[in-house]
Amino acid sequence: MSESPRVTVVIPACNAEATLAETLASATAGQGASAELLVIDDGSTDGTGEVAAAAGVRCVRTANGGVAAARNVGIREAEGEFIAFLDADDLWLPGKLGRQVAALDADGEVGVVTTGFRAIDGGGGALPMSEGVVPRTEAWTGDVFEVLLLEGNFVPTLTVMTRAALLEEVGGFDEELRISEDYDLWLRLARVSRFAHIPEVLAEYRVTEGSLSHASIDRSYEATRTVVRRHGEGSGVDAGALRRRLAAVDLEEGWLLMDAGRHKNAVRPLLRSLRGSPSARTAAYLGAAILGRRAHVAAKALRRKAGPG
Repeated sequence: MSESPRVTVVIPACNAEATLAETLASATAGQGASAELLVIDDGSTDGTGEVAAAAGVRCVRTANGGVAAARNVGIREAEGEFIAFLDADDLWLPGKLGRQVAALDADGEVGVVTTGFRAIDGGGGALPMSEGVVPRTEAWTGDVFEVLLLEGNFVPTLTVMTRAALLEEVGGFDEELRISEDYDLWLRLARVSRFAHIPEVLAEYRVTEGSLSHASIDRSYEATRTVVRRHGEGSGVDAGALRRRLAAVDLEEGWLLMDAGRHKNAVRPLLRSLRGSPSARTAAYLGAAILGRRAHVAAKALRRKAGPG
């Protein structure tokens, strides 16, 4: 009887036949750890299941329920001691799994290990990091709850490996959250476990027009506020710091709405931001949102000089 794999790789996939084969190959090539690959076919209408079968990978088909629900199916079906997450259009570089398993084996107090990553386009070409993404370039180990809550989600899902027992303890992904469900889970894990980071780039995040990262600005930032409030209330984190964090979320939403030409929609989050953390810069953005596109040109010049914060 063969031994259970050390790692289960959970791969939610919906209509992913164009990219899945490359993703599966990257998850097995030179990874340096025994792993089972588990594709969760989230209601695909294309040949996603056939691609998985051709690669000899187990595929569990479910009705379309979203990425959180699909990942939870994978967590329940997993046989590995550790679980890693990989979306069906993203890629891993050789050695990722082995490096993370070694880190978890070396320190029993660490429950989550992340790695460096880079963004790529549909053809695999490198892309610049999105504004606000600050790659962690140093190796570290520690408690990250407060910094994760107050600085934002710096944990890309495709870089995560965690202990299966910890996921069972905290309950997996919240299926009510269609956006920021990953941020919510990392905060729950950070309450009960230390994180470690391997700074080398060992994962590639593919940016496409159909990805969840292109979800509407309004829904995305409302989800972030929901998660921050949920974990901030009663956490013991300084109330002023929490207020400034929410103001920063509102400011970023307002700016992006303005940049999309939705000046009227930007007024409300910018007004909230100004109330939560008053600044001349936020007041200038709010004035630009009220006055419309002409003033927006001046606000963009201000932003280029001073930055978004």
